[in-house]
Amino acid sequence: MARTRTVALALGVCLAAIAVATAGPIGFLALAAPQLARRVARSPGVTVLASTAMGAALLVSADLLAQRLLSPFQIPVGLVTAAIGGAYLVWMLALAPASGSRSGRA
Repeated sequence: MARTRTVALALGVCLAAIAVATAGPIGFLALAAPQLARRVARSPGVTVLASTAMGAALLVSADLLAQRLLSPFQIPVGLVTAAIGGAYLVWMLALAPASGSRSGRA
């Protein structure tokens, strides 16, 4: 059992390394996909299937945008996902309710 777990872990790490080496780092996708999927599905929790579909849709959209944005040139898809994810993070922080109010008193 321990050997199988070690082999599966090593295989997963190798496949992730190959994907990152091929596509480059794709930032903020794991942050935005589950939250957007929860809002679209209108479910109280985050489902794996909805998160997977949303992540795939975001990545395909970002890749298409990266290929077509500056038409003769291609920009890395990681740049597009970082820009979209950064904007989404700022939007989430702006809409989040304040956890505590400061009245200026000690």
